Amino acid sequence: MRINKKVIESVWIDYKEGVRLKLRPTPLSIVFNNNNDISSIAKNRFVYAIEDWEGFEDTEGNVLVCNDDNKYFVFNYLPEITTFVVNYLDKLVVVQEEEIKN
Repeated sequence: MRINKKVIESVWIDYKEGVRLKLRPTPLSIVFNNNNDISSIAKNRFVYAIEDWEGFEDTEGNVLVCNDDNKYFVFNYLPEITTFVVNYLDKLVVVQEEEIKN
């Protein structure tokens, strides 16, 4: 069986003009962690998946650093970005499954 490790590499994805996210697939150890409820798993998956971002600023125009606190804020209060990331991660799972089949 051939394993393509490139399917787990991070990629930059455009969210909208001037805003992009560097995303990586989440390992199964995060997705299927039995110690957390479903909302904690989703949050952990989101936080892990975002390696970096560009174009995020606070209300004063200062660059919003990509750290866990800011990722939790985005997850909790910007559902359109959360949905975008989760949908992308779900597509990655399909690509990984197809790569493993081939």
